[in-house]
Amino acid sequence: MINPDDYPIRKIYDLFLELSNICNFDCPFCPNSRMTRPRGIMPYEFAVSLLDQIRQEGISQRIVLFLMGEPLLVPYLYQILPEIQKRDLVSIIHTNASLLNDEHSVRLLQSPLNELHISLQTFGQEALNQKSKRPIDFRLYMDGILNLVEQHYHA
Repeated sequence: MINPDDYPIRKIYDLFLELSNICNFDCPFCPNSRMTRPRGIMPYEFAVSLLDQIRQEGISQRIVLFLMGEPLLVPYLYQILPEIQKRDLVSIIHTNASLLNDEHSVRLLQSPLNELHISLQTFGQEALNQKSKRPIDFRLYMDGILNLVEQHYHA
């Protein structure tokens, strides 16, 4: 039998906290479409309790809000970012950027978010159509990303 005391938790550089496993893309390299576990969003209170445990145990300083789901689909995203900051942890969002609009851009830039990673593996309308589960205009998709970058550097 394995004794947990024989394997103390070591510090993890990036801890991926999957607030949701719901995604609006269907990328061929991602196993999301083959996932068999139920889809959903982690309850807010549970997410906060995990942050408390992560901080208390010193497991990681960097919390990446991403794994199988798109973080911008999480209704409480902008409430959890200050909770991460309150615990002196670094917050990171990894997004496919398909939902970036003026509202998300402003909220992201005004939030205590430390890092924003944009996964841009789509270079044209045809490729975007193959990945997105709903129609997205490629120009609007790119405009959302470029507008966020422009707002960031001209703020």
